[in-house]
Amino acid sequence: MPASPITSPRDGDEPAENEVARCLLISPATANAGRRAALERELALVDAKQQRLVEAITQGEALPPLVAALRGAEARKAVLLTEREALARFATVASLDRTRMERDLTALAADARGLIGRHPREARRVLQTLLVDQLECVPSGPAQ
Repeated sequence: MPASPITSPRDGDEPAENEVARCLLISPATANAGRRAALERELALVDAKQQRLVEAITQGEALPPLVAALRGAEARKAVLLTEREALARFATVASLDRTRMERDLTALAADARGLIGRHPREARRVLQTLLVDQLECVPSGPAQ
Protein backbone atom coordinates (compact mmCIF):
# COMPACT_ATOMS: atom_id res chain seq x y z
CA MET A 1 0.00 0.00 0.00
CA PRO A 2 1.52 3.39 -0.91
CA ALA A 3 2.31 5.79 1.90
CA SER A 4 -0.34 8.38 2.54
CA PRO A 5 -1.18 10.70 5.41
CA ILE A 6 -3.59 8.02 6.60
CA THR A 7 -1.27 4.99 6.48
CA SER A 8 2.21 6.44 7.00
CA PRO A 9 3.67 6.52 10.48
CA ARG A 10 4.33 9.82 12.21
CA ASP A 11 7.42 10.56 14.28
CA GLY A 12 7.38 8.21 17.25
CA ASP A 13 3.85 6.99 16.56
CA GLU A 14 2.52 3.75 15.28
CA PRO A 15 1.09 3.68 11.75
CA ALA A 16 -2.12 5.62 11.35
CA GLU A 17 -3.89 2.53 10.02
CA ASN A 18 -3.58 1.11 13.53
CA GLU A 19 -5.33 4.22 14.80
CA VAL A 20 -8.13 3.61 12.29
CA ALA A 21 -8.34 0.00 13.44
CA ARG A 22 -8.72 1.16 17.04
CA CYS A 23 -11.68 3.31 15.96
CA LEU A 24 -13.43 0.30 14.47
CA LEU A 25 -15.61 -1.94 16.59
CA ILE A 26 -13.74 -4.68 18.35
CA SER A 27 -15.14 -8.13 17.90
CA PRO A 28 -18.17 -8.43 20.20
CA ALA A 29 -16.82 -11.70 21.53
CA THR A 30 -13.62 -9.92 22.58
CA ALA A 31 -15.23 -6.72 23.81
CA ASN A 32 -17.85 -8.42 25.98
CA ALA A 33 -16.06 -11.60 27.00
CA GLY A 34 -14.95 -10.18 30.33
CA ARG A 35 -18.36 -8.79 31.23
CA ARG A 36 -20.12 -11.97 30.12
CA ALA A 37 -17.79 -14.07 32.28
CA ALA A 38 -18.41 -11.78 35.27
CA LEU A 39 -22.18 -12.05 34.72
CA GLU A 40 -21.99 -15.84 34.58
CA ARG A 41 -19.95 -15.97 37.81
CA GLU A 42 -22.38 -13.66 39.58
CA LEU A 43 -25.37 -15.63 38.29
CA ALA A 44 -23.81 -18.81 39.70
CA LEU A 45 -23.31 -17.09 43.07
CA VAL A 46 -26.90 -15.83 43.10
CA ASP A 47 -28.19 -19.32 42.23
CA ALA A 48 -26.16 -20.83 45.08
CA LYS A 49 -27.45 -18.16 47.48
CA GLN A 50 -31.04 -18.86 46.41
CA GLN A 51 -30.55 -22.57 47.04
CA ARG A 52 -29.14 -21.93 50.52
CA LEU A 53 -32.04 -19.60 51.33
CA VAL A 54 -34.63 -22.12 50.14
CA GLU A 55 -32.98 -24.83 52.28
CA ALA A 56 -33.02 -22.52 55.31
CA ILE A 57 -36.70 -21.73 54.71
CA THR A 58 -37.60 -25.43 54.45
CA GLN A 59 -35.81 -26.07 57.75
CA GLY A 60 -38.12 -23.54 59.38
CA GLU A 61 -35.60 -20.88 60.35
CA ALA A 62 -36.63 -17.20 60.78
CA LEU A 63 -38.90 -16.84 57.77
CA PRO A 64 -39.33 -13.06 57.20
CA PRO A 65 -35.61 -12.22 56.79
CA LEU A 66 -35.01 -15.33 54.68
CA VAL A 67 -37.95 -14.59 52.38
CA ALA A 68 -36.79 -10.98 52.01
CA ALA A 69 -33.26 -12.16 51.16
CA LEU A 70 -34.69 -14.65 48.65
CA ARG A 71 -36.71 -11.89 46.97
CA GLY A 72 -33.58 -9.72 46.79
CA ALA A 73 -31.62 -12.56 45.19
CA GLU A 74 -34.42 -13.12 42.68
CA ALA A 75 -34.42 -9.41 41.79
CA ARG A 76 -30.63 -9.41 41.34
CA LYS A 77 -30.85 -12.50 39.16
CA ALA A 78 -33.46 -10.81 36.96
CA VAL A 79 -31.14 -7.80 36.50
CA LEU A 80 -28.19 -10.05 35.62
CA LEU A 81 -30.25 -12.06 33.13
CA THR A 82 -31.46 -8.85 31.47
CA GLU A 83 -27.90 -7.59 31.15
CA ARG A 84 -26.75 -10.92 29.71
CA GLU A 85 -29.52 -10.76 27.10
CA ALA A 86 -28.53 -7.17 26.25
CA LEU A 87 -24.93 -8.29 25.68
CA ALA A 88 -26.16 -11.02 23.35
CA ARG A 89 -28.24 -8.49 21.38
CA PHE A 90 -25.25 -6.14 21.19
CA ALA A 91 -23.13 -8.94 19.76
CA THR A 92 -25.49 -9.33 16.82
CA VAL A 93 -25.68 -5.56 16.21
CA ALA A 94 -21.95 -5.00 16.55
CA SER A 95 -20.97 -7.72 14.12
CA LEU A 96 -20.91 -5.26 11.23
CA ASP A 97 -18.60 -5.77 8.31
CA ARG A 98 -15.21 -4.64 9.72
CA THR A 99 -13.56 -4.47 6.30
CA ARG A 100 -16.29 -2.23 4.90
CA MET A 101 -16.14 0.05 7.92
CA GLU A 102 -12.35 0.33 7.67
CA ARG A 103 -12.60 1.14 3.96
CA ASP A 104 -15.27 3.79 4.57
CA LEU A 105 -13.38 5.43 7.45
CA THR A 106 -10.16 5.49 5.45
CA ALA A 107 -11.96 7.05 2.47
CA LEU A 108 -13.55 9.69 4.68
CA ALA A 109 -10.23 10.52 6.31
CA ALA A 110 -8.48 10.69 2.94
CA ASP A 111 -11.12 13.11 1.68
CA ALA A 112 -10.71 15.43 4.68
CA ARG A 113 -8.22 17.64 2.81
CA GLY A 114 -10.58 17.93 -0.16
CA LEU A 115 -13.49 18.69 2.12
CA ILE A 116 -11.54 21.47 3.81
CA GLY A 117 -10.60 22.89 0.40
CA ARG A 118 -14.19 22.85 -0.84
CA HIS A 119 -15.70 24.39 2.30
CA PRO A 120 -13.01 26.52 3.99
CA ARG A 121 -15.33 28.64 6.15
CA GLU A 122 -17.18 25.68 7.59
CA ALA A 123 -13.93 23.76 8.01
CA ARG A 124 -12.34 26.68 9.85
CA ARG A 125 -15.32 26.88 12.21
CA VAL A 126 -15.26 23.14 12.88
CA LEU A 127 -11.51 23.12 13.48
CA GLN A 128 -11.76 26.09 15.85
CA THR A 129 -14.40 24.21 17.81
CA LEU A 130 -12.47 20.94 17.89
CA LEU A 131 -9.03 22.40 18.49
CA VAL A 132 -9.57 24.50 21.58
CA ASP A 133 -5.93 24.32 22.68
CA GLN A 134 -2.83 25.24 20.72
CA LEU A 135 -2.39 23.43 17.42
CA GLU A 136 1.17 22.38 16.67
CA CYS A 137 2.00 21.74 12.99
CA VAL A 138 4.99 19.69 11.92
CA PRO A 139 5.97 19.27 8.27
CA SER A 140 5.75 15.69 7.10
CA GLY A 141 7.52 15.89 3.77
CA PRO A 142 9.87 18.03 1.69
CA ALA A 143 9.20 21.77 1.80
CA GLN A 144 7.03 23.04 -1.02
